[in-house]
Amino acid sequence: MAEKFDVKNVPLTGSNLIEASAGTGKTYSIALLMLRLLLQKRLEVKQILMVTYTKAAVAELEERIRLFVRLAYQAAKGEQIPDPLIASIVQEAIGQADEAAIRELLRSATLLLDETAVMTIHSFCQQSLNEFAFETGQLFDCELLEDPSLLVEEEVNKFWREKITTLTAVLLRELLLQGFSRKWLADAIKGYMAGQRYVNYVQGRHYSLSADDKAALEISLAEAHAAAIQAETALFESVTTDTAMHARTQADATARRNLSILIGDPPAFIAAIKEKRQKGSAYINRLYEELLEQCDDVDALKERSQQIIWDLIDRLICMAIEVAVEEIDSYKSQHSILLFDDLINKLHRAAMTDKNGALKALMQSKFKAVFIDEFQDTDKLQYELFEYFFGDETILFYIGDPKQSIYSFRKADIFTYLQAAENVSAKYEMNTNFRSSPTLIAAMNNFFEPVQDFDTFSFGTGENGIKYVAVEAPDGLENMGLYRNDELQVPMSVYQAPNKPAAANMTAQAIHQLLNDPTAVLVKKDKKQQVTPAAIGVLVRNRYEGADVKAALGRLGIPAVTIDDARILNTLEAVSMLALLTAFETPSRSAINKALLTPIAGLGRDALLKLNEEQTLEQFQQYGELWANAGIYVALTGFFAEHQVRKRLLSQKHEGGERVLTNLVQLTELLHKVQTGKQLANIELINWLQKAVDGMDVGGDEYQQRIESDEESVKIVTIHKSKGLEYPIVFAPYLDFKFKDDFVFCSFRDHDSAEYLFIHQSQLSSDQLAAYRAQQEQENKRLLYVAITRAVYQCYLVKNTDWRYNNSSLNDFFKALKDAPPPSDLIIFADGTGPAADSTRNFSAPWQAVPPRTAKQFVLAEPNWHKLSYTFLTAKHEYIPREDITTPEAAYDVFIFKQLPKGAITGNFLHYLFENIDFGDLKGWQQVIDAGLNRFFPGSTVVIAQMLLQLLDHVIGSKIMVNDQTIALSSINRNARISEFEFDFPVSVFNNRQLGILGSGEDRDYSGIMNGKIDLFFELNGKYYLLDWKSNFLGFSTEAYAGDELKQAMDEYHYHLQYLLYAVALKKYLSVRLADFSYEKHFGGVIYMFLRGVRNGAETGVFTYRPALAEIVGLEDLFMTPETA
Repeated sequence: MAEKFDVKNVPLTGSNLIEASAGTGKTYSIALLMLRLLLQKRLEVKQILMVTYTKAAVAELEERIRLFVRLAYQAAKGEQIPDPLIASIVQEAIGQADEAAIRELLRSATLLLDETAVMTIHSFCQQSLNEFAFETGQLFDCELLEDPSLLVEEEVNKFWREKITTLTAVLLRELLLQGFSRKWLADAIKGYMAGQRYVNYVQGRHYSLSADDKAALEISLAEAHAAAIQAETALFESVTTDTAMHARTQADATARRNLSILIGDPPAFIAAIKEKRQKGSAYINRLYEELLEQCDDVDALKERSQQIIWDLIDRLICMAIEVAVEEIDSYKSQHSILLFDDLINKLHRAAMTDKNGALKALMQSKFKAVFIDEFQDTDKLQYELFEYFFGDETILFYIGDPKQSIYSFRKADIFTYLQAAENVSAKYEMNTNFRSSPTLIAAMNNFFEPVQDFDTFSFGTGENGIKYVAVEAPDGLENMGLYRNDELQVPMSVYQAPNKPAAANMTAQAIHQLLNDPTAVLVKKDKKQQVTPAAIGVLVRNRYEGADVKAALGRLGIPAVTIDDARILNTLEAVSMLALLTAFETPSRSAINKALLTPIAGLGRDALLKLNEEQTLEQFQQYGELWANAGIYVALTGFFAEHQVRKRLLSQKHEGGERVLTNLVQLTELLHKVQTGKQLANIELINWLQKAVDGMDVGGDEYQQRIESDEESVKIVTIHKSKGLEYPIVFAPYLDFKFKDDFVFCSFRDHDSAEYLFIHQSQLSSDQLAAYRAQQEQENKRLLYVAITRAVYQCYLVKNTDWRYNNSSLNDFFKALKDAPPPSDLIIFADGTGPAADSTRNFSAPWQAVPPRTAKQFVLAEPNWHKLSYTFLTAKHEYIPREDITTPEAAYDVFIFKQLPKGAITGNFLHYLFENIDFGDLKGWQQVIDAGLNRFFPGSTVVIAQMLLQLLDHVIGSKIMVNDQTIALSSINRNARISEFEFDFPVSVFNNRQLGILGSGEDRDYSGIMNGKIDLFFELNGKYYLLDWKSNFLGFSTEAYAGDELKQAMDEYHYHLQYLLYAVALKKYLSVRLADFSYEKHFGGVIYMFLRGVRNGAETGVFTYRPALAEIVGLEDLFMTPETA
């Protein structure tokens, strides 16, 4: 039995489960518990781990913790703070210890708040794998790939070419008739990689399909088809020739009326009697017993044909999983890539094989207290991880609400939560709702438990499962609620609508009526607030429902924004943007016309015909040049300005213009980020966008469609997105969730194995189908709970009266409330028509340009703060090589000095080569060169692949001496190097002149963050080196890249400052990563490779240096104060 949770007195020991119902102040309580751990257990901030579900939850929790620690420090100093509970916790700590010690403890905690360990599960796993790389077997320098869809798509296409298109025409036709597609294979592979086992796949078993197998399948299929056709022909003949059956039909009045007319059409007659048998018509079995037996025989033979094809499909899916997963794992290993699921799987595997407990000891040494927030959304592997690492010898709190577990599609496992509830040493309940009004709380209690022992969440009435526990309201809020004409409104209303469109219109009308009522106010204690659009949230299941509600609101002039899971690359604007980019790149007449007819340009056909073709062509050529020279962002914003896109779209506010404009802005920023981040050529960016528009999956928050406005608007939110949020007034017009039986594949949790199974509908056993139905219904009930509990003052529901929703999740509650009517001051059943709309008021004025405003006073708190770098601090001029009359003769010299282009593109290309080749594996170089040429020099005849092979050979075979140590690049293990190693470290105030000849000499103070990227950071023979690739052109012979000439180039470009900054960063990094770090022992030195002058076996083009420790410490001292050290 769970105890009532008391945040101030709950013991800080052992393993605990806190079940926090909606609105009970979970985040507040977690932050207070952390404060108690700091004060009562004397833990440091960094010794308390907090894991939650989303990045947004991380940000909220981290912000709350920072606030509470600062407030506690203020209270310890004797200052008044607004939270009496924090003040009392601090005073109790002072009463049990020295006041100065508590004050110093909180001061230290405040200074070290940046060490707060609040993270998502994936962040925790990634940090653990990196920090404990030896214990977990983690590869060095792994890149995290957010979405594996591209890898899966490539493997599926390859499998389709090799295994599917080579099938016989007969087998291929049968597969396609069943709907077999690449998507089936991709879904099965992605599901398996995410931990959902394809039901018939056995890991380790080899799957194949030989020519003999195909021939045997074709023979079996032909025989089954022939047998089915023969049996069906005999069946139809029986209908025609069985005179006794005809007589029985004529003799029975019901049969005569319904069936006698169909005897002349045997297929129709058979279909009719089978349908009526299924509906339970008693006379059918009595009159047609023998005929029905024949029907069953025919169906069995047809099912035999189906089964043959499904056995083939099953084998093909297993083959695809086996091949694709192996290839993807190989690719990830070769390229040091991890997926999100890999993070959890690898750490789990390390934990389960932690024989001597070394990893567990390290974890427990680092974290003395652990909070797992949103625990209802965890899964079996995650629970096993936390239980192994922190289940004993650690203060452990699991916090969650099983009633809000709505992410089963992400493997959130409610049964894992229930298992944990049985294993913890203490269980607590948080049942005081601080969010909602007392009357709404009473209404929700009545709604979720209309009668005693009501099965709210469809778990049955036994001991194991989820039950609704009535929540309480805090004291002092008796007058809280929605008032109209000074009367407190009934907090929950249930309307009835005949269909979904009517529900959308009814919702819009009710909102319109509320907003049009000047007496409608929200009251809490002595505060009154007029009902505005921003106070209203409409909760929907998907974006299609949201679009219907938004359209209905738009017709009444009510501003609304949608918050859902829509992806920006799935919008019509993405298609329009593709047409625009194509016209920029290849400005033909057809491409330009297609671009100008999109909603972006807004031209109609008549306007298009009036354009001057030559002038328009010239304009698009200019946009193409602008893209090539200044980037896609500049080109697109220029087009938008010239065609007045912003002004035109904002004048169409209620027609969706604001939505279109928001999408265009987001797409512009996204395309700029993708092109610069991936270093794509223009045509590559177009190809990328084409794939995305065609349905390529891309992961990441930046691909989620943004909200179009933050003005006073009704928020239309999907229920999944609304979790953790609240709205003063909630409308939920679509809670009639029902089981969808038109699925192809499904995923559900198998009770026996506790695995998530991925399975085709036809493969489901009756028990599995029942389990899937039950789990879907349970989650639907939890979705309903989440939706209703978002409301603060008022909740409006709509019941769909269409017969297809007679068995919906909402109907269980609706029927129970009808049978046991609730108090009329808590829940009312409104009439079916809903409120009438009053169109006398429009809630949104037309868009008008806002005049620019000038700040009266604007002073930066830290005027010297900058994002600093080597480039920022040095003089802004370029090195000019001395005149060189040498004419290169060797073919390679001609190429490297004269033919290889100068500029940033060449620099990026050469960096790409050295980032991607394996220095010791010549066989893979050509592939990297080809890929680089396609990316940076598509179609170029100047940059020759053979010469690039020579360039790589020269560089890898060059003679490098650092501090009397010989460095062979070919000896560097791929797993012992990091390319593009980025760093940031804080810098206190210093004057640029203090850098002496290293800096620009400018008399200016700077502070902030020092940022940089080291081209290559590697380890060799226990020493760590930094290397920079330089494509600078210094002259037409190797002599220009050696001796004094090379030293002069280093001076001119201020590269000495660059490598000193890099060395400072590496010293900081290595001192954290290596327990016994010593600069003298571990830092090998600096290598600068001027690639045009590097030759195999020679020292030309190579600058090396090992800065003395005093140089590095001196620069550190210049940048650091005790606060930034």
